[in-house]
Amino acid sequence: MIKDLVTFSDERGFLIELMRLDDHGMKAADIKQIIASYSYPGMVKGWHIHSRQQDRLICVHGMVKLAL
Repeated sequence: MIKDLVTFSDERGFLIELMRLDDHGMKAADIKQIIASYSYPGMVKGWHIHSRQQDRLICVHGMVKLAL
């Protein structure tokens, strides 16, 4: 399947939605969302809260600081 990817960008970097639960053609089943995110050097992203959420993070290059 070939699909157009949605990219969100600002001065901190960008985020690409690779798969979402509502991507029926991708047969996502139990996958809620897969994203790729890039932060420009020195930028901080992601400050928000979820009442309940499971995430699996992969750092491909660089370093991640995670606050829980």
